[in-house]
Amino acid sequence: MHADLFGAPLSATLASTGTLALQVAIIAVPLMLIAALATHFTARAAVARQDPTATQLPLLNTLSLWVFPAGAIVGGAVLPVAILLYWVSNNAWTLAQQHFVYRRLDAESAAEAAEARARTAPKPGVKPDRRRR
Repeated sequence: MHADLFGAPLSATLASTGTLALQVAIIAVPLMLIAALATHFTARAAVARQDPTATQLPLLNTLSLWVFPAGAIVGGAVLPVAILLYWVSNNAWTLAQQHFVYRRLDAESAAEAAEARARTAPKPGVKPDRRRR
């Protein structure tokens, strides 16, 4: 109950009054902004990998790109600093995890494509078969 983050109690909200209001605001506002940015960039990376032919994507993309990050800012005003700290750590971890997983998946798919090209390429010195099939 007495834990704090740089002088702001973890149980305090941005709506706190009194002498701690400034300390809470100094901690809570950056946490809200970082959580919103991490949420937005995580959604942006996910949207970039989606199949554009799906029918429900425009609404879901709008929600995940703009509404959920806005929820971190609006909700951050009434939630305790501890929840904001959780949001920042969770969203930042998810963003980093997604970055590394997608990089590995892209490398694996590039290796599979190179292997497929090597399997189907003609052998050196062999005349290519140009007959129509």
